[in-house]
Amino acid sequence: MKHVLMRLQEYQKQASASEKNIIDFLLGEMEEASELSVHELARKSFTSPSTVIRLCKKIGFRGYKEFRKAFLYEVAIRKESGLKQI
Repeated sequence: MKHVLMRLQEYQKQASASEKNIIDFLLGEMEEASELSVHELARKSFTSPSTVIRLCKKIGFRGYKEFRKAFLYEVAIRKESGLKQI
């Protein structure tokens, strides 16, 4: 299965404007974003919680909780290995 960041980058090409706001925030502020609730992520990306959840489902997750767990794991691995943001 593809990594979360790769899924986000691939989906970005066909994403709506609101979904692009979420993806841009996630990719640009990975450490901060990995700690946010669905409501906080929606507020910071100027979208709604339902848009965040729909995006998670469109890229292959059952919902935000599953997405966040995978995203948090990937951010931690990148941080540990010394890789920076995309």
